[in-house]
Amino acid sequence: MLEKRINLTVIILTTLLCAVSVTFAQEYGQIKGRVVDRILKTPIQEAQVYLEGQYLGDVTDYSGAYEIRNVPPGTYTLIVDMMGYE
Repeated sequence: MLEKRINLTVIILTTLLCAVSVTFAQEYGQIKGRVVDRILKTPIQEAQVYLEGQYLGDVTDYSGAYEIRNVPPGTYTLIVDMMGYE
């Protein structure tokens, strides 16, 4: 009787782990790029780069680079904000 209970517990736990793995196995991507001044071609540091309508974004580094991770599949509008630029 104890052996059947242990086997049943193992099967249930394995099934639950598989269900959780499938849930977390969704594909997420990333958006990488660089923000530069259109005329001078110099990097723009500390610009805010984010996806419109989402809580995903990044701030550019010293070379103007940014990377937004864990982006779900879809179509987005990328917004770049920096004081002094339109």
